[in-house]
Amino acid sequence: MSKKELVAVTSRSFSRSPILRQRLQEKFSNVKFNDDGIKLTTEPLIQFLMGAERAIIGLEVIDDTLLDNLPDLKVICKVGTGIDKIDLNALKRRKISFTATPGVNKRSVSELVLGLIFTLQRHLLTVHNALKQGVWEQTSGSLLSNKIVGIIGFGSIGQDLAKLLSVFDCRCLVFDIQSHKDLMPHVHQVELDTLLNQSDIISLHIPLLPENKYFLDTREFMKMKKGAILVNTARGGLINETALYDALVSGNLSAAALDVFEHEPNIPKNLLKLDNFFATSHIGGSTEEAITAMGMLAIENLEKLMV
Repeated sequence: MSKKELVAVTSRSFSRSPILRQRLQEKFSNVKFNDDGIKLTTEPLIQFLMGAERAIIGLEVIDDTLLDNLPDLKVICKVGTGIDKIDLNALKRRKISFTATPGVNKRSVSELVLGLIFTLQRHLLTVHNALKQGVWEQTSGSLLSNKIVGIIGFGSIGQDLAKLLSVFDCRCLVFDIQSHKDLMPHVHQVELDTLLNQSDIISLHIPLLPENKYFLDTREFMKMKKGAILVNTARGGLINETALYDALVSGNLSAAALDVFEHEPNIPKNLLKLDNFFATSHIGGSTEEAITAMGMLAIENLEKLMV
């Protein structure tokens, strides 16, 4: 491994971090950062990565079209967990090494889930907007304590969320394709329909794979407990946003909070107009602590993966 190799960093959060920049430059002498802080797509992304042997990426799409123009690229390290935008077969055909940083941002995401739940249950956006209009409304909400929380996907984030929910005496119903043993006393693995029928709150934590496209659609919304709330901090394509709108308007679903969307950064305007819908801009892993931890692991992986 030559320290003169060009390392290109497309990740905006990594590029903004003085700590990560310094650490990477201690390891490699030829580094290019995304100093403009722009979302790199198609041709600009090709131009940015041109000549780089190693790359640290964020949410960029890596596919055949891109890789056909980057013959020098041999190692890619992703800051983050989701790999739905990465064509792993295209990387394998070109013998390009790839790694991500799964699990490192679990507390960052699970804490956001709690924040979104509180926002919905206490109607914080409605109260805030009323105050901005000069209206003093003491709107009543509901407790998180003693609720039944459905966790779809029980990987590192789902498990961390369940751990946090134990403090609130919640009963957690989890659905996962893998069987889990030695669960905490308040956690029970169930079938999906059982989770949908019984949960007061549902939180998504599964990867976006072809078979998971629109994992929650009209059928699933109809099976949910009337008055339930939904939180998604995983991937936007897991939810049919048209079906979600219908469920929110009909009242079958009480409220929903989404941090991720199918066509980011575009959010359906009809959803944004609803009083029982709350949106954030894919900030699940965007805490200083998580960014630093994921970045440090990406640097470590960058060194380990040989060209």
